[in-house]
Amino acid sequence: MQYVDDLRCPSSWYFDVDDDDNQYEVGFFDIKADPNRSNRVQYENATDACAAYIKHEIESIRTAK
Repeated sequence: MQYVDDLRCPSSWYFDVDDDDNQYEVGFFDIKADPNRSNRVQYENATDACAAYIKHEIESIRTAK
């Protein structure tokens, strides 16, 4: 989560925790889009959310041109 928090990109995948609900969210953030967050999925545990984030991030790198 520290790696994701340190990113300073106008668009990227994110991994966040909602302390109130104890839910983890993975989604795509794009500063130019409205709304800024899309493809949002919530998970009940950090391991599943982290795995989903890593999968999305690797796929983004693989398909980047």
